[in-house]
Order: sequence, then structure tokens, then C-alpha cells
Amino acid sequence: MKKIVLLIAALAIFSVVVNAQDAFNKGTNLFKVSLGFNENGIPLAVGFERGIKNDMLGVEKLNLGIGVYFGYYGYKETVNMYGGNITTKYKIVAPGLTGFLHYQFIPKLDTYFGLSLGVSAFHGQVELSGGGGMSDSGVDFAWGAALGVRYEITSNLGAFIEAGKGTGKFNLGVAYKF
Repeated sequence: MKKIVLLIAALAIFSVVVNAQDAFNKGTNLFKVSLGFNENGIPLAVGFERGIKNDMLGVEKLNLGIGVYFGYYGYKETVNMYGGNITTKYKIVAPGLTGFLHYQFIPKLDTYFGLSLGVSAFHGQVELSGGGGMSDSGVDFAWGAALGVRYEITSNLGAFIEAGKGTGKFNLGVAYKF
């Protein structure tokens, strides 16, 4: 009986070791889609990241990925003031580049920290119910830092939460790994 239990335990450990894969390393591709949260709404973002170097700075399992992202955020708000309506419309598009350092503390859990550089193009418009208003548009340099955690639900699909970069204060999303 002991031999059977030991054989089953050995097979279970072997199958876990054989199937265990790093959550993110050189050659990994991630396509991410997320919803963000901020004071005025729910921004949308998509991104792509590719693992380019393992064991950064000589630290085992500290892996570098670079990528691109695109965020969109818009809202419309109407308030009644002094017998008239004031409508505010605001839109932001934020494309950029990212670099993340990934570290896997436990299987299936990818933790990462990174920086982003890009632009933030905006258009804002204020309309008065009696006519008239004003608008403003522009493009600004944008940068940010982010901290995130991605859990691998399957070998190709994961869920993540990020705080920092982008059009939301934090983002929840799904990542497809290929």
C-alpha cells in the first residue's frame, strides 16, 4: 500500500514539475484587454507585450518585456446651473510604449512593475443650452509607472489587475498568452 501511495505522489509531483511553466519569459507574447476605473468613468485599453530577456541583472526569474498600449477614455456630463444646462464632453486617446520587469514568486502568478512613455491626445468641449460654448484640444507627453499581477487561469488565458499607467487609476482585464 505504501508503495502505491509513494508511486502516486511521485507521479503527481513529476506531472506538476513537467507542466510548470514560467508565467512570463523570453519569447512570451501577451495580448491584453482591460477596463479601467477613475473618477468619471470606465476607460478601455488594449496592449501587446513580448518577453525579450530572461534573468535581468543576473536575477533568476526577473524577466524583461517590452510592448505597446492604446487607451481610450471619454465622458459626457450635463449639469443644470442658473436655469440652463452646461454639457461637458471630454475624450482622451493615449498610445504609448511599455517596459515591464516580471518576477514569478509562485506558479501561475506573474507580478510585474514597469514604465510607460507615450502621448495623451485630448479634446474637451463645453456647450451651453442657450448657445455658445468653447472647446480645447491638444497633445501632451505622457509617462507613467505601473504595478500589476496576472494570474494564469489556463496556459493561454490569464486575469490581471494593474495600478498606475494608462487612463484609469487601476485596470482589470484579461490577457491572452501565445
